[in-house]
Amino acid sequence: MVFYKPSKEDLLSPRGRGERFTEVVEKFYPSEDSDKSFAEGEFANLLYQSARNPLAHSLGLDSTSSKGKIVVLKKWPLSTAELLELEDSVARPAWAHPSITKRDLSDGSTELVISIPTLYWGLHRMLHALFSTEHVIKAEALAREYRSIWNRYVIDHGIT
Repeated sequence: MVFYKPSKEDLLSPRGRGERFTEVVEKFYPSEDSDKSFAEGEFANLLYQSARNPLAHSLGLDSTSSKGKIVVLKKWPLSTAELLELEDSVARPAWAHPSITKRDLSDGSTELVISIPTLYWGLHRMLHALFSTEHVIKAEALAREYRSIWNRYVIDHGIT
């Protein structure tokens, strides 16, 4: 999250990215959306461990660390009206499922169902909340500091 607690150190180092990800979710993701069965901080960790990391690092392929956990991405076609409601609604639309639901299965494994439309709504709300804070001012200052380096990179690599 470049916009959350932006600093040169965090921009240049991968250390602490997971912690910053879970912090920004805990602070800015609409908390009234999460399943009430989650312990404090569990929602953000589940999102990080079950969705963000596997999709970003192994393209969704299971690893030995995912043993005993089934992750289901729940999605369906949305109408234009539903999409607009996801983008405009401050509260989760009544037709949308919670972002993540967790269920213990009889074989001892855990099933996590991630609702993609609701995740879209929640991330949209999270960005609105994050961008209305002092973090944006700090991110803009950091971007200004690196503008000349970026401009040089663009010219050197012929990026338009």
